[in-house]
Amino acid sequence: MNRILAILVVLVCTSVPLASALPQQYVTRDCAVFLQLDRIPALIDEVERYAISFGLGLSRGDLSKKISSGIFGQEGFPGIDLRRPVAMFLLYQGQKMSGGVFMVPVSDQNLFRTVVLSRLPLGDSPIQYRDGYAIIASSPAVMASFNGGQKKPVTLVSEAQLSIYVDMALFKDEIQKAIQQYTRYAQGSDARLMRSAMLFYADWLKEMRGASYSLSLNQKGIELGYTMDLVPGGKMAAMLAATPAGSPDLIGAMPADSYVALGSRMNLKASLPYLDPVMGMFETVQPELGTILKEYLRDASLLYGDDYAMALVPSKASGVTILGAVRQGGGSTQALYRKLVDRLNGLRFVKRVRQEDARFGLVYEASAGTVSGVSYDTIRLDFTNPDEADGETMRRVAFVRELLTCHVAVKNGVEYWAMGTDARNRLAGMLDGRAPAFRTSPAWRTMTASWGQYAKNGLMYFSLSGLLREAVAVIKRFDPDNAQTRVVEGMLTRLPQDGGIYAMTRYAHNAVTVRGLVSESEIQAIAQFFLMAFGAAEKSAIGE
Repeated sequence: MNRILAILVVLVCTSVPLASALPQQYVTRDCAVFLQLDRIPALIDEVERYAISFGLGLSRGDLSKKISSGIFGQEGFPGIDLRRPVAMFLLYQGQKMSGGVFMVPVSDQNLFRTVVLSRLPLGDSPIQYRDGYAIIASSPAVMASFNGGQKKPVTLVSEAQLSIYVDMALFKDEIQKAIQQYTRYAQGSDARLMRSAMLFYADWLKEMRGASYSLSLNQKGIELGYTMDLVPGGKMAAMLAATPAGSPDLIGAMPADSYVALGSRMNLKASLPYLDPVMGMFETVQPELGTILKEYLRDASLLYGDDYAMALVPSKASGVTILGAVRQGGGSTQALYRKLVDRLNGLRFVKRVRQEDARFGLVYEASAGTVSGVSYDTIRLDFTNPDEADGETMRRVAFVRELLTCHVAVKNGVEYWAMGTDARNRLAGMLDGRAPAFRTSPAWRTMTASWGQYAKNGLMYFSLSGLLREAVAVIKRFDPDNAQTRVVEGMLTRLPQDGGIYAMTRYAHNAVTVRGLVSESEIQAIAQFFLMAFGAAEKSAIGE
């Protein structure tokens, strides 16, 4: 009986990969970049399936044959066990990259050695076989470092086909040197803006320990992942700790036909230490404007809560309409808007324009009207029409006026705003609740199905076809006979209507986690759009 049990144990241990054989458990302290490719046959099958759907002339099984024939000169992957992941390690020592290591899962060492290794220019690169893997290092010193280095834990997204881990701490000095070198020679306003952005990133980098990225391709589409580990006790960790754990509610109040929808539970007051440097970028180019925006954010942080939403929606009048909602935290925001308008009207640029046009500037009007029984205020850009303008110019001026008029109303502790060519109608729909809300849309159902079980502080949805339709509508408003617009319209009739790009964000435990999904129908829409754009560019290049 004991002999039978011993045989069973040996069979199980030799047929199932040992836990120690997982490549991520080989990551050492001096590993700067770790890349893992897993579930390769499934990935090849999905790429092939999408390529077939795009009409690229492949049949089932062709792609795997093309890849293996191109690499190995024969069908199949000789001596390689693609049931387990392939991995690459880039090591960083002494302030520079020291070399790399590959781990390839091997099913037959002799076949792998004679067919695979014989085709590679390895030179004196050392090779070891361990835990069912061939370990190939760029040099003996790198192999010794890889084998003897202290291990560090790396957490990857489960079931991801492509995983990448980057130890940001090992790159900090190099990035700082690059920033210092750039800022030393930065010239002009664009260079100064880039300098501010780089310095902000350098400050952010100090609090980053590592970042992980993931990608998987399946029948749902492309699933993406990103995780950033932070230094405990830092400014960013403190900001995230102050962010409420619940999901954003107000995104559900956005219209169901939104082609862009965003929702966040960001705590504005806790975010100011990081928003101030961002506003500092404006100060670099336009000091007055940067100061005004920083003061506005500080004042707003005392009045607003921690639930925000924004959406872009189709306009009845063929234009651009932007909607938003924010939960108020205490006090009226009318004084906040009055102060902002007064400060912006005091900008030197605005004063110079007013010397030629006395009506140029922003206007704030309280209780400008009523929709759905709720009074609203307006903030609008006011300027004089050209004295001798033709009809087309007048139409464009009216469009700009309408586009830059914002309506603001408050109901049940939530401030709603609408800006653009269909603002009043859309504001009424949010206030009375009779219009279908985003919570009933296909996009909401997709996000709930994908991430309903996760705690999330932010949500995002974007539809390429929706954005293109609105862009076409705007162009047709002023140029109805545009030939390129008609081509795009024809393409839009063939695009899937139910797809989108989705994302969710979670802040917790000194980490930022982002999950994304590009739906299968949105991949098809993007592919068709670029194929059409490429075809149009090709025809233009040959003079057709």
